[in-house]
Amino acid sequence: MSHRIAHALALDPAARLRDVDQAQWDHLEVLLEDAAPGELGAAVNAFVAAGTSAVVGIFDDDLLWASLVVSVDNSGKPVSVSTVRGPAAEPGSDMAKAANEAVKWVQTHHGPCSLGFFVDRAHAEELLKASDKAAAIRTASASGRLVLSRFRPPWPLPSPDPSQASTPTHPPKALENNDDPQASHCGPCRSPVTFRRFLQQFDNRHV
Repeated sequence: MSHRIAHALALDPAARLRDVDQAQWDHLEVLLEDAAPGELGAAVNAFVAAGTSAVVGIFDDDLLWASLVVSVDNSGKPVSVSTVRGPAAEPGSDMAKAANEAVKWVQTHHGPCSLGFFVDRAHAEELLKASDKAAAIRTASASGRLVLSRFRPPWPLPSPDPSQASTPTHPPKALENNDDPQASHCGPCRSPVTFRRFLQQFDNRHV
């Protein structure tokens, strides 16, 4: 596994590499060249629900340029990383549609997906360099080049204690605008209530 990516995620050496598209992986290494140690790992700890996966997609125009799927165990520890394959990685789709396909692919191949974060390459580069991450996310959203998918789990969340663990019985359901106002829907972040909640959580929890 790339030292640069493992460094940014603060990965345990036992974490597995799965189903990687080499071109996307190479692009991700370039993108994370100046990422602070553990920077992505802190975001995973803050935003990815235990026993689920998260997907980040970076688009150059409307083509998926780089991606990262991180799966965490019942204690919230990253156990595997991969990139996105399937329709989301194919040309000929707009960013919002590709983001939706990426989440579906993660659900199919990695199980419940609690977060999808998709942004264009230029804003991703600015986000990584920015000292005020929430402001950088607002800028990307205002440009229409950010797609956020957050999911309310309809399944029983896993317990860190294996003896108390329960098995998911349903796939994640994307939240729509009329669902829980504390979580965001799948699509461009234009809902003021849901997006504001996400940014508040980002401000409070991201380090």
